[in-house]
Amino acid sequence: MTVVLAQLVLVVWLLLEVGLRSGDSAKSWEASDDDRNTTRLIIGAYVGLRAISKPRETSSSEFERKAAEGTTMMGASMNALHEPLNPGAAKAKEVQTQMKEGRYGKKKREGKANANDD
Repeated sequence: MTVVLAQLVLVVWLLLEVGLRSGDSAKSWEASDDDRNTTRLIIGAYVGLRAISKPRETSSSEFERKAAEGTTMMGASMNALHEPLNPGAAKAKEVQTQMKEGRYGKKKREGKANANDD
């Protein structure tokens, strides 16, 4: 939506630029002594920004690798704020870590097994 709006604004600006120019030297695209090249500068800036902002295609594995490379400052601060605001998050993170390591619920099971032996 934003891109369409920006392109619409550019088209309107170009139409106004062509329509409001008066005099032969103003309507000409050739550079003259009176010309400050602002139109070419604006069009060049638009084309340059368009080329820079073009999204790059990445595979899902490349995206996951880059996402795992490091935590951004914003992400780290949000994680730090999330724990005090949501106390259950710390317990959930601990459970996830235990599950990944394969030790979730082992103490409970060992306790039940020892109770049955007695």
